Amino acid sequence: MSNETQLKNEIQELKKEIETLKKASEEKQKDLEKIKSNQQEHTQKLDEFKKTQQQNLDDLKQDFIYNKDQRERKEVVIAQKYVNKIMFLIVLLLFAYIVYSLFEKINFANPLH
Repeated sequence: MSNETQLKNEIQELKKEIETLKKASEEKQKDLEKIKSNQQEHTQKLDEFKKTQQQNLDDLKQDFIYNKDQRERKEVVIAQKYVNKIMFLIVLLLFAYIVYSLFEKINFANPLH
């Protein structure tokens, strides 16, 4: 008889152990689900961060290209102003040379009769 009661007691203890293990397993399952949901949240946040970072990088590249284009346009405008001034001076000197050579050919001391 004592053997039977001892076995019954062991069975009861094993059942209690099984129950505690089931509860622990359920808690671990809940923890695992929380970890998975946190992982998904962080993955989404990381994806959003990467998208934002890529967008910022694209914006910086476009700003750099725009600023470079602006700078080149300013350089072209400045160069055109200097070219126009130099061309004006060349034309003015050419006109002065033509007038000078014409006055050299016309002899004012002995005009034509």
